[in-house]
Amino acid sequence: MKHNLWLVFWLINSFISYRAIAQTPNNLPPVNNCGESNEDVCIETSGMGVQAYRQSLFGNLNLSPAEVPSGALMEYSLTGWDADKMNGVVNDTFSRADWFGLYGAMYAAKVNENLILAHPDTVFERAKAYRIQNKIPVLVLNLPYHHIRQTALAEGLFTTDADTTTLFDVAGRTVSPYALKRMFAVSIYDKICDL
Repeated sequence: MKHNLWLVFWLINSFISYRAIAQTPNNLPPVNNCGESNEDVCIETSGMGVQAYRQSLFGNLNLSPAEVPSGALMEYSLTGWDADKMNGVVNDTFSRADWFGLYGAMYAAKVNENLILAHPDTVFERAKAYRIQNKIPVLVLNLPYHHIRQTALAEGLFTTDADTTTLFDVAGRTVSPYALKRMFAVSIYDKICDL
């Protein structure tokens, strides 16, 4: 039975509850109930940690550089960011907190060695250090990334079973289930403060 991809991701999201975790500026581990102390977002998955949950969803997929050349698969980040809106079109509601959130989502979307990004805390501390020197850092993200195509399940590029939301590769497919996109987002770090 083929499923609509949106139904699968609705099911995935129906089992996920996001809650922000307070981050401290000196990298002290946040307190959460997930059993993983360095996650920016705590995802409660019936006692399963974030990495185990990712593995349960995407562990059967080939996410190698040949399949995902950008090194980033947005669905893998589990953050809920709509990266398609970050395409370079002017948007005056994009704050530095949004930029850091999007950067964190890209960092969490890494599926192979083709994506090279500094840890979000490192970027934040560097921007803050420049601002302390009375310089105004311009924060720019201009990166390729991949999304799972909306029609991937309907076209038979993935399979899933009725009891889980786990995706499985289909052998011998001639079309990629991943769509290449480009993210472009700019903000300034205009105040010395924590996000």
